[in-house]
Amino acid sequence: MIVEKHSRMPRKASRATHILPASTREQKHLPVPLEQRTAILEDAKTSILAGNTLDQIAVSHGITVQTLSAWLHALGDEYIELRQRWVDSMLMEVEHRIRSAPDALELARARELRMRAEWYAERRDRDRYGDKVEVSGGISPIFSVTIVAAEPQRSAPSALIESDAHKDATST
Repeated sequence: MIVEKHSRMPRKASRATHILPASTREQKHLPVPLEQRTAILEDAKTSILAGNTLDQIAVSHGITVQTLSAWLHALGDEYIELRQRWVDSMLMEVEHRIRSAPDALELARARELRMRAEWYAERRDRDRYGDKVEVSGGISPIFSVTIVAAEPQRSAPSALIESDAHKDATST
């Protein structure tokens, strides 16, 4: 009986080439024309509000998620407003699902989705949904230390000298 020796090292992960369609894997890093980029961004804006993920949008256009994310972040304030509308639409959708839940199971699912939506809202739109932190300017000390000068102590040799002088004065 022959036993094969197996390595204890973890296996190397295969490249995730299944994410992109086969036609775009070879053209992965080619530049995208400006007209196509603007069309992709316009479609991404509507798709994000419709509830699609960046992964789904990127695959549908044959680009990487990192590219799409970089393009969206380059929009600046427009992307911030888009994210705020996405968070608001997600919260409204969850509230609708809670109100229209036909049974206890659907209500429990809607509540879980609400917790997820609130988690996203707290992190994606901190100004409106994050924790309100109040910072005060006053700092009070925890403890204070007072240094007081102590009286100088008499050393032993000077005490002996005084007692010797006292004996001399009394003996004479």
